[in-house]
Amino acid sequence: MIHMIIYKKRIVLLEFAILIILPLVLLYYFPMLLILRTAAMFVGIIYIYFMIRLYHLNRNILGVNNIKTIISSMKHILPWLILSTVFIGLLYYQNPDFLIIPGVKQNSLAFKLPFSLLLYWLISAPLQEFIFRSYYINRLEQVTKNKLFIILFSSFVFALVHLPFGSWVLTVGSFFLGILLAGHFLKYRDIATLIISHSWIGSIVVILNTTHF
Repeated sequence: MIHMIIYKKRIVLLEFAILIILPLVLLYYFPMLLILRTAAMFVGIIYIYFMIRLYHLNRNILGVNNIKTIISSMKHILPWLILSTVFIGLLYYQNPDFLIIPGVKQNSLAFKLPFSLLLYWLISAPLQEFIFRSYYINRLEQVTKNKLFIILFSSFVFALVHLPFGSWVLTVGSFFLGILLAGHFLKYRDIATLIISHSWIGSIVVILNTTHF
């Protein structure tokens, strides 16, 4: 039993090194690779699919629920979304440049706003939530039952992957958003609510960067 736990911990650390640290190192030396991040997430999804099959993670564990559960879960996170929206609005009101993110701004120049939002809603936010909450939190639960550690570490990883966008505000903001979403996932086990929440917050950032000149 102890040997199995040690083995699982090593696998989780190896995943962290290969799926998170290695791409960050590559992006540090080759920042132009940032445009391939969505393709990289799709590759990660293929790996995750096999791991889900290997560890027999069912839909309930992954947070796939019915409409009734989603609505109930959404009611609990809605006040936090409102507070987050107000906070972002206040930051932008005080200093618009504060929320301008180089990586996001670059994307906004490549695509028109409706298309950028559509990509974010249908691809980016769902992939991120499935990878960093639905899958990664389950992987961490296999090696520790410490919920505080799971929330903080998964949020730290979530913040790390936003480093290449070139904004400490986005990185720090992603950490705190990660705490909110990870805590909610552990309590309500609903991934749809997190995708909606992530899409909402991310859309605000995309809109601000697209309309700011």
